[in-house]
Amino acid sequence: KKTDDAMAAVLPADSYTQVEYTGGNALVTAVYQAGDAGYVVQVAPSGFGGNLDIMVGVGTDGTCTGVSIISHSETSGLGANATKPVFRDQFVVKSGTVAVEKDGGDIVALTGATITSRAVSDGVTAALEAAGSMG
Repeated sequence: KKTDDAMAAVLPADSYTQVEYTGGNALVTAVYQAGDAGYVVQVAPSGFGGNLDIMVGVGTDGTCTGVSIISHSETSGLGANATKPVFRDQFVVKSGTVAVEKDGGDIVALTGATITSRAVSDGVTAALEAAGSMG
């Protein structure tokens, strides 16, 4: 149920069908075709407190449509802020390689949680690549 809700939150579609992912990115745990809206990609990048379970929507134009953090073990008040819309919304309409400002990108890292911010950025980048490799 939590997974279904996360998929609907990042890319609304009539149905979600798991498809085989043959790419080599170890961060990608599952890929779902979201009707004709694009793909929803589940990724598990390593954060400060362990792996995060993240759902990323990717539209047919190859841009991120949304990010939902299903579960994490990040520090309360720091990395846990990755679940807040003000952070997650930065990824919408991004494409290609996504990175925090410290790494030359334009994602504003969470205060005191650069590792978490990098993990989410890496996860979104992996999801965009995975969706781009489908079909």
